[in-house]
Amino acid sequence: MRKKSDADNLVYTTVKEFVNNAGVCRINKFTEIEEEELDLVNSVNVKGVYLVTRAAIPHMIAAKQGKIVNVASISGKVGFDGEGAYAPSKFAVMGLTQVLALELAKYNINVNAVCPGIVRTPMWEELLVTMSRREGVPRDRIFDKWCELIPLRRPQTPEDIANVVLFLGSEVSRNLTGEAISVNGGMRMD
Repeated sequence: MRKKSDADNLVYTTVKEFVNNAGVCRINKFTEIEEEELDLVNSVNVKGVYLVTRAAIPHMIAAKQGKIVNVASISGKVGFDGEGAYAPSKFAVMGLTQVLALELAKYNINVNAVCPGIVRTPMWEELLVTMSRREGVPRDRIFDKWCELIPLRRPQTPEDIANVVLFLGSEVSRNLTGEAISVNGGMRMD
């Protein structure tokens, strides 16, 4: 989401509760990142969250309640080799989540983040193609190698992430704000 009008339209249909879920990842060493690549990653991963949240906040303040759930990443807690653009963008989402939690608490608005680990999504498939070309190793072998870093030895599913999002959007989580909940099978425990 890169336009204000798109963000406004999204919020119009989901005024009370929504999830900020957008992401683009490029694997490059920091010294190889082109400015255009950095701009794209930040435009989608950070500015998209900013635009959607800015559009939603007035409605939530008027309602004197709300739940904002940002989708960050395990890479928002720890940077990995080759994530010179992606990890900083997800760290920014984590920082924005904390700032908004403090600023919006007085309006009874909870702001949290979910931090997925290894979820075989279209974004991951794209990354696997890139890594496979660079390393000359089949995609499934690369994915399995990443999964070996997970203590539970299994990747996460979109349903795993959705369950935490549902929890954060529910009244059961009314006293959680400013948190970043990891859903990564123990890959990162903080």
